[in-house]
Amino acid sequence: MLLEQLRTKLGDYQICDDDFYASDEVAEVESEEMYGYFTGSLSDEGRSRIDGFIEGSRLFLNDMIGIGEIVLARTAEVQPEITSWHSIRDLHRRPLKPNLRGPAAIQRDGLAFSLSSVHLAAADSSANQSHSQTLPSGVDVEVFEDGNNVVIDLSTRDTTLDGQLFGYSLRGEDQPILGIVMLHKGSSGVVSANAEVERSRLAGQYVLNVLPVGPADLGNEDAEPIVAAIERDFQDGISPQAWKSWYEQLTDSDDARGLAKLLQSVNDVLAR
Repeated sequence: MLLEQLRTKLGDYQICDDDFYASDEVAEVESEEMYGYFTGSLSDEGRSRIDGFIEGSRLFLNDMIGIGEIVLARTAEVQPEITSWHSIRDLHRRPLKPNLRGPAAIQRDGLAFSLSSVHLAAADSSANQSHSQTLPSGVDVEVFEDGNNVVIDLSTRDTTLDGQLFGYSLRGEDQPILGIVMLHKGSSGVVSANAEVERSRLAGQYVLNVLPVGPADLGNEDAEPIVAAIERDFQDGISPQAWKSWYEQLTDSDDARGLAKLLQSVNDVLAR
């Protein structure tokens, strides 16, 4: 591991904390180069340049060890293990660590999305670029900007997913954003759903996770996002029948136990 190799190279050489970022060389290396050095994205020429600084300065070697610890900790936080809607809900309670500051800062323009824990390139907010990826379920997810909104669009040709719930979580440095959508089959045969988030609510780096949500995954805390999804579909002119069928199936299942709040909230909105 690169970080361990650098620690071995430093050996028993003692440098106090006050010496961190004290080398002359640290001012010669851009933050993006430092990031790329530890993530493997830096060019061979750039890596050789930094290696030369490391060989010539113990102070800079110490700087790079400290920077590597920060970068790798940040990378681990940005790519959490997501296995279920339960884990998404747990992560929803924990915002990402703030962006790094100082010489080790990793600057990004626009939004940096990670879709299902796989990083995508940062989007230039002025270019209205989009990111897309196919989930293991076969559902295509696309993230793009539309005016003042960021749109999360889900689509598939698999008609067996008509009526399937999917949950999404946008985690960043501010309050995380969590929501649920139901896939609906359209006249073209495509099964799809989308959600919109105001662009003003997003800043810096965000991690987007999208997962199917089954009855066993639900908790009473999901009442709010499910009611919001139903109301959004009603506003879009989508027939309430799919939601009524979903509600009836959930009510009749063993998974309904302990979901009194959720079921009452859904019943109230469907009865309007």
